[in-house]
Amino acid sequence: MTDKYSELFEIIIAARTDAVGVAFRELDCGCARLCGVSRQGDPVGDVYNFSGQPSTRNLEPLVCLKCYRDKRFAVERTARQGIFWTDAPDRQTGADERHTIVLAVFGDDYNE
Repeated sequence: MTDKYSELFEIIIAARTDAVGVAFRELDCGCARLCGVSRQGDPVGDVYNFSGQPSTRNLEPLVCLKCYRDKRFAVERTARQGIFWTDAPDRQTGADERHTIVLAVFGDDYNE
């Protein structure tokens, strides 16, 4: 997991006891969306948007120009996607279960 997502990961995992991981989709501009994911591959909790632009002086994140022009989160510009898994003993998942969850979240065309 990258340091830039670690704080959001901790927030999501702490808020949702049914989350076994945090799914993310990062665009080519650096913007990303993160959400907790259950053992069934369902989204749990809030969806968090992460700006690929650095914060301003007053610590407000900027809106990325590419995303502003798209007027939406353009999944066709996905550069990376995956799931950060929690290592909490009561939430651990095996390889087969992880594969099933990943397919439920991202579909059959998912590439690691």
